[in-house]
Amino acid sequence: MKKNYLWRLFIGLSISSLTVLLPACSDDDTPAEEQEIEYVEDQLHYFSSCLVDTDEKGQLTARKNGVPIPEMSPDTTEVFIGVDNLQEASRLFKSWLPDEAEVYTLGDVIKFSPCDSLRRPQGVITFAPVDGKTERIASVTFSEGCSVPYVSRLHFIASDAWPYNDYSAFEVGDNVDLVHPAGSSMKKFVCIRKATKGQSCVMVHVTSEYRRSGFSHCAERNDSKLISEIMRKDWNTHAANFARAGMDYVRDKTDEYYYMYNYLFLGTYFQFYGINLKSGDIDWFAYGGTANRLLYVKYFGYVN
Repeated sequence: MKKNYLWRLFIGLSISSLTVLLPACSDDDTPAEEQEIEYVEDQLHYFSSCLVDTDEKGQLTARKNGVPIPEMSPDTTEVFIGVDNLQEASRLFKSWLPDEAEVYTLGDVIKFSPCDSLRRPQGVITFAPVDGKTERIASVTFSEGCSVPYVSRLHFIASDAWPYNDYSAFEVGDNVDLVHPAGSSMKKFVCIRKATKGQSCVMVHVTSEYRRSGFSHCAERNDSKLISEIMRKDWNTHAANFARAGMDYVRDKTDEYYYMYNYLFLGTYFQFYGINLKSGDIDWFAYGGTANRLLYVKYFGYVN
């Protein structure tokens, strides 16, 4: 997905909300001392990227959470997810919120007020139960001016009301050759979560091959958090699956971090955003320092 994260590193520096900081540099960068960085996130972009994936032109490439169901709505931007109960729906909605989210709750109603990278309000996103006897358990709506690409409304419906008998394109542990996000070459990806009703399966590739062009295609923070959350539930099994796919450096180490998308050029050296898949910890690292892998993700849906 085209990244819209913005950074304010120096007083008086302002970057428009559509800008991506993409420095050009040779491959002979040397590790540098880490420094404290103020990370200012576009929270609406974070939420949006939990639902859809788009390319650099803004075209839809994958739906991560929520799919259209023509039998329930002719509007292809109205999407659905099957869940067992309201608690599952609420938990899933909360997992799409950034850590710094400003959230208000009243009973089972949750209101999230996202801010952009300059901390300006971007409207309100509301999760609310659906009253009455219906297959719809809860809905997510967006206030005026609060726009998510290719999603106008999201509904959580009862799993037993899901109208299709489709199945996941891949099962957990499958490893397949897929086109690398940074180019046309084929790389091995491992399935760590199969597709469920309205949620795509998660395919992951980890590599130690540093390609400057590849950094802008690494997993985003929300993707990386999801990958870590899934893998930590059964680390040994997932690590073994990666080893079978030739990625035996996915190890049980508390000091091993994996580069994600975000990076900055600080005058003379790079700083990269990294995650420890084993612990879920996220931090900044100098290029060539503690973090030593690149993390990529792809999403696939169902086979009918």
